[in-house]
Amino acid sequence: MLNLFGNSDEADLERILAQHAVRRPDVRDDTESHEKQFRDLLQALPAAIYTTDANGRITFFNRACIEFAGRTPKIGDMWCVTWKLFSPDGAPLAHEDCPMAIALKENRAVRNVEAIAERPDGSRICFMPYPTPLRDAAGKLIGAVNMMVDITTRKQAEERMMLLTGEVDHRANNLLAVIQAMLRMTKADTAEEFQAAFQGRLRALANVQRLFSVSRWNGASIQTIIQEELRPFTANDRKRVSITGRDVRLPATLAQAIARRICKREPRQH
Repeated sequence: MLNLFGNSDEADLERILAQHAVRRPDVRDDTESHEKQFRDLLQALPAAIYTTDANGRITFFNRACIEFAGRTPKIGDMWCVTWKLFSPDGAPLAHEDCPMAIALKENRAVRNVEAIAERPDGSRICFMPYPTPLRDAAGKLIGAVNMMVDITTRKQAEERMMLLTGEVDHRANNLLAVIQAMLRMTKADTAEEFQAAFQGRLRALANVQRLFSVSRWNGASIQTIIQEELRPFTANDRKRVSITGRDVRLPATLAQAIARRICKREPRQH
C-alpha cells in the first residue's frame, strides 16, 4: 500500500494535518500564506487528495484527483470527486453515503473501508479512502480532507491468488483420484512386477505434470504427452513404440485429461 508519511502502513493524515491544516495560535504567518502552503503540499503529493467545507462542498482537489476520477471535478461539488461510487460487493453507493460524507456527518476519521470508483469511460478503480475532519483551534469542524489510494492492482493480485489456490486444490484432488485409479488397474503376478508397473505409471504422470508446470499450465503437445507417458515402457527398446500423425497442441484441461487416461491404461505386454 502507498505510504506517504513514513512510519505506518496506513496513511496517517492526522499527523500531517496537525502541523499544516489548521493555523495554530502560536504561528504568526497570515492565513492566506498558510493556506497556500497547505495546498501546495497537497498538490505535490502523488495520491488523489481533496478537501471540503463543513457541509461537504469540495473546496480543493489536486492534479492526481483528475487522473484518479477520469474527469475534472468542480469546486462546489458535493462529497466526492468521483463520477460514480460502488460498494466492494458492487452495489451502487450514493455520494451522500460515501466515507467522506460519513466523516463529516459523524465528525470522525473513517478508516479500513474500501470502495469502487467508476470513471465516465466506464473503467473502475478499487480504492481505500482516508477522510479526516479538519477542525479550527477551538475544535470546531471546518471541513475535511480525503486521500484515495488506488488498490486495484492489489485486489487483482488477491483474486488471482484465490483462483490459483482453488485450482491447486482441484488439481491435487484430481491427481489423487488418478493415482487411486492407477492403483486399482495395475495388474501383476508378483509384488516386484506390481511395483515396477506402478512406479512406471507414476513416473509417466510426473513427467506430464512437469510439462504442464514448464508451460505454466497453458497446455501441451499431444505428441510430447504420449512420448512422456510411454517413456517408462520404451527405456530398453525404443523401437517398441512408433508414433505417427500430425501433432496438435492441446489446452491444459484437455491435455491433462488425455494424459491421465493414458496413465490409467494397462500396457500390453509384447
